[in-house]
Amino acid sequence: MSTKVLIVDDNDGVRRMIRMHLDIAGEYEAHEAANGEECVEAVRTLQPDVVLLDIMMPVMDGIEACRQLREDPATASVYIIMLTAKAKVADKVEGLDSGADDYLAKPFAPEELLARIRRGSKVVDDRRIALFDPLTNLYNRRSFDSFFERELARANRYGNHLSVILVDIDHFKNVNDTYGHPVGDDVLKRLAKILKESIRTSDMVCRWGGEEFVILMPETDIEAATEKAELVRKSVESYTFPKVGQLTASFGVSYPLKDEAALVLFERVDQALYQAKDTGRNRVVALDPDAKD
Repeated sequence: MSTKVLIVDDNDGVRRMIRMHLDIAGEYEAHEAANGEECVEAVRTLQPDVVLLDIMMPVMDGIEACRQLREDPATASVYIIMLTAKAKVADKVEGLDSGADDYLAKPFAPEELLARIRRGSKVVDDRRIALFDPLTNLYNRRSFDSFFERELARANRYGNHLSVILVDIDHFKNVNDTYGHPVGDDVLKRLAKILKESIRTSDMVCRWGGEEFVILMPETDIEAATEKAELVRKSVESYTFPKVGQLTASFGVSYPLKDEAALVLFERVDQALYQAKDTGRNRVVALDPDAKD
């Protein structure tokens, strides 16, 4: 499998030169961006392994782009190599302090650049093992906790909406008992794909444990989150799983009150999911802590 590399530089000639060396090496899938803003967006959509990031660029420089990539758990695992003509120690320190993994001053030898990319590819593989569920390739619970803490703090600070959806496959034990665990694993992977394709780039879906998944939706109120959960519910219900056929899932939805402990929120989301299960499954239940009885 080739290493995906994003080349970020406002100089077309530099980008072409680096791409040429990557093409000659034959082990890389190269993509390009001309400034920091394009870089951040490209990392979110392309999910490269390694970013070659120039510092001095218009619109957004490499330092700010690096900071933004590191602050977002969805992009934090990428390996960042700063490429710049600024070779002073203070400049290197600023780049590394912003979150860069490595620093290479221009002009550089192509062999050295390729060696650093190879090292970066190995490092990012180890990072992703720590961040992602190996079966579904969704974020794991540890990653979710980090992302949730960040978004909860932001919601409390700015008064933003934040919603959580808990998803559970109905009668999943019957799938494993009837068809075996390999088929059950395939169901989990296919459901993960349905969930991932249903959310925005600003949302996060993770495998919560077993056959449970959780979706975090920043800047989304409970009405919009409930509508999203209903759309996903219908997508699952209409999907034909190989060997198994039709399956359904149940959904619990809620949101945190200001300065509410995460444990309290997740107890409420879990309660909503339990109500969905207890009232017939294949449905969405939303609990609004602000609603009047």
